[in-house]
Amino acid sequence: MRDQGKVKRLDLEEDERLCAIAFVKRFYPSMRPELDMQNWPSTVSIAAVPWLRLIKDKPDVHAAAKTYAELVDNEPGARISNFRRIAALENFSAAAGDFAKLSGNFLNHTALQNERGTPLNGDDKDRRKLLLEKLGELEQATGDHAGNFYALLLMDGDGMGALIREHTAEAVTPCLTKFASEVPKKIEDEKHSGICIYAGGDDLLAMLPLDHALDAVTAVRELYRNSFARKDKKIAATISAGLVFAHYRCAFSRVLKYAHELLDDVAKDQDGADHDALALGVLKPGGITCQWVGKFEKFSQNGGHCFAPLIAAYQRDANGEDRGLSSSFLYNLSERFAELFPQPGSRDAHNDVGPDTSQDEPFDEDTLHRLFVAEFLHGRLDKEPAKAEKQRKQAGQLMRQLIAVCYQADARRSTKRRFDLDGARLIKFLALDGKEGAE
Repeated sequence: MRDQGKVKRLDLEEDERLCAIAFVKRFYPSMRPELDMQNWPSTVSIAAVPWLRLIKDKPDVHAAAKTYAELVDNEPGARISNFRRIAALENFSAAAGDFAKLSGNFLNHTALQNERGTPLNGDDKDRRKLLLEKLGELEQATGDHAGNFYALLLMDGDGMGALIREHTAEAVTPCLTKFASEVPKKIEDEKHSGICIYAGGDDLLAMLPLDHALDAVTAVRELYRNSFARKDKKIAATISAGLVFAHYRCAFSRVLKYAHELLDDVAKDQDGADHDALALGVLKPGGITCQWVGKFEKFSQNGGHCFAPLIAAYQRDANGEDRGLSSSFLYNLSERFAELFPQPGSRDAHNDVGPDTSQDEPFDEDTLHRLFVAEFLHGRLDKEPAKAEKQRKQAGQLMRQLIAVCYQADARRSTKRRFDLDGARLIKFLALDGKEGAE
């Protein structure tokens, strides 16, 4: 294979040895070019989509993007042209050249620094330094950079056996067929720009860019419900979801396993009641950092989701437009209140039932609301009574939204809930597109 020139540097490393089965699995497409095999985009490439979307809408940086693409074009694995297209990257301006076809390894600063993960022609360290410098200039010009996180979505219909027994297979099957045939388009449209890996019956597995992942979950759930809205009789069908916001360096098998745990053990584990729930989790190389679960009726609001107004409030504060949810405020909440609320074991042991939260919570919701408003307005209340009253009203509304997000469904106890500041942590994570710190 090497003598025929069919082995590229990224296909087989110099010190890598393969057994016969592994060899065939890896090189069968090279041996059978008539198959026109397509590759899935890498996780680091999916994570870079929000930044690429931003660049697409910034004509003033297209020339610089084209120059950078030409600079890295001959590097091994730099240009990916044969993969399932991501809708947001279609119709990129010709002024940007082939920038939209670059691998995420050459768009992500951390990945480009990795000599083993992103090899260059030769061992010229000055060459890598130059590429990092040019990528940094492009990041500075856009005021942003490629992120490290993507989303993996796993969804499954609830109580399918009971649904079929109640309405018959003849009634349910066309509804499932309709959903399975339409959901790939929903996942892969321009807004969501995801990749539908599998859609069959009431099951779905998809990869999504971080910025519109929650919107995609909402849209898929609505599509599922509408698929059962027959002309003669509407079937009340529900679906549950596990959504992982994963760092691109986490092994995909680990991410998929956690998505199954979120779906099967958190979203669906609601004491045998109707599920219709969504479980979210953030997975970094060091482990699970926060987790949230709630019913879709709580999560979906006015065609959007419950995190949307809080994310907007955080972004307004960060941009200096308005007094919203600052990073320091959310940090102070965690410092002052987190230890007061009993949690169900460690984050990696999320199957632990934990205490009966209906009895063990230290504050009722009204008291909690007053405490949060006081913390939010501390040192900032205007001396003029009319303005101060307006501040209190705005703060009160914002804190109600925040507290509502922080109350989660309690696993294994469908009638109970628990207060958990992971909801606040998720707001910050989502508002920053997972780009907090040096992750």
